[in-house]
Amino acid sequence: MGVPDNSWGGAGVAGPVAEPILVFTLYDSFSSVLAIARAADEGADIINMSYGGRIPAIVAWAVRPFERATEAVRDSGVLLFAAAGNDGDNVDSESCIGSLCWEEAWYRPCENNGVICVGGLDSDSTSRAANSNHGSESVDIFAPYCVWVGPDPANPGNIAQEVCGTSMSSPYAAGVAALIWAADPSLSAGEVEDILFETAHSSPDTSVERYVNAYDGVMMAMGTTAPQISITSPSDGSSHSRGLDNIAFRADASDVEDDTLAVSWTSSRDGEIGTGTEVFRRDLSFGTHTVTAATTDSDGFSASDSITITIVNDPPVVEITNPENGDEFYQAQTINLRGLSRDPNTLPVPYASLPDGQVEWRIDGTPRGAGHDRSVLGSTLSVGTHIISFTGSDGALEDTESITITINTNPANVPPSPTITSPANGASFEADQFDDVVDMWYAEVTLAGTATDFEDDDLSGSSLVWTNRINGGATQTLGTGASRTVRLYAPECSNTHQITLTATDSGGASATDTITVYVWRVC
Repeated sequence: MGVPDNSWGGAGVAGPVAEPILVFTLYDSFSSVLAIARAADEGADIINMSYGGRIPAIVAWAVRPFERATEAVRDSGVLLFAAAGNDGDNVDSESCIGSLCWEEAWYRPCENNGVICVGGLDSDSTSRAANSNHGSESVDIFAPYCVWVGPDPANPGNIAQEVCGTSMSSPYAAGVAALIWAADPSLSAGEVEDILFETAHSSPDTSVERYVNAYDGVMMAMGTTAPQISITSPSDGSSHSRGLDNIAFRADASDVEDDTLAVSWTSSRDGEIGTGTEVFRRDLSFGTHTVTAATTDSDGFSASDSITITIVNDPPVVEITNPENGDEFYQAQTINLRGLSRDPNTLPVPYASLPDGQVEWRIDGTPRGAGHDRSVLGSTLSVGTHIISFTGSDGALEDTESITITINTNPANVPPSPTITSPANGASFEADQFDDVVDMWYAEVTLAGTATDFEDDDLSGSSLVWTNRINGGATQTLGTGASRTVRLYAPECSNTHQITLTATDSGGASATDTITVYVWRVC
């Protein structure tokens, strides 16, 4: 009941509008009946009872006179509020024998007819305070469990102090009812109660039926209410990979007067995100975003809710596809270096290849050029073991793969040096044709390659053999020659084909070049 600016350290919810009437009671049923009757007789519109007690079911009949009194006072047009209690009990708890059940106890005046029973919310929370009684049938509404007050007989100094209990929750809720009534004095007690309940907030705590909403209650009494909005997805503080995660932004928006509300979404980094109660985005910029959902009703009243999310930059992934770790070459051979790269965060499609300028080859730590495909003359490397490294960078993060090869002195017959010239390593094809014989979709692709030999010069025809492995399976022969058109099948939605060109010279020495391509189909 404390009024604002009273210089005593505390102000009550109804302080600006209430005229207090103090009536003494001993808390027993008899004096309680007399007290509420006197309060009503002296003109009280709202009566608060910050006390209560647990009466075992076997003697609950003793509360009936008190209950008839609260019911009669309520019927006379007075609102009555009572504390739920501070034992953490479920006031609706039952005992049963077979299908016959009864409440274990009567909590008075909380469960009396005509009384609005008030439970307590934990500090800075929309959940129940641990010691507050509760009950889905009997505890009607919740309000703060702990409040700041000024002096009292036990603490007479002018020092603000925190006090806790549903004895504070009950007058808090009663104060909200007083504000509603003051906003429109023509309302009946029943209409004030309806507004109190209708505008109350919902809680994620299932033991909290509802909790007071003073602002919306007053606004409804005055003829309008502000809308309510709550972001339900994504979670506050969550992290998401750019490009990979199609983030669902969802909000619940409601208004007493308007059935449908327009919702707009904004980001502190990227500005407007979209409109509607559900918006999907995968292209927000890297970093931390404060995302806000806002709405305005037809009366011009607005509401908003905000969360913080982080858009994550994932490192790229690189792979050396040729040569293989441990391969051996001769100084007269050409070594084809082939690598693949994938950036998880590319748009509009994730896992696209990095640009050639963002990948680099090194041999024994010395740069050998950018690009996914390079060739190195064996004669430029000394005889012995060498470390080949392939690095890809997205500008902020990088990934490196390394293998080891060995360079040997030339034998009497040096193996040829084959090179696949088409398709490009890492190329992707859609399987858009159907083979009725094998009952499978395929992509028609032209393979082309060359091979030079130290002794035989250029090789062709049956000296060049094409093979393929689908998704790591068995090796299949595709045919021979420097160029041929083949069918690359798609048994799955996404398929990896490892295509190898093997060149064999007249002396029987052979060497290979291998690329990886992808074949996909709509599934």
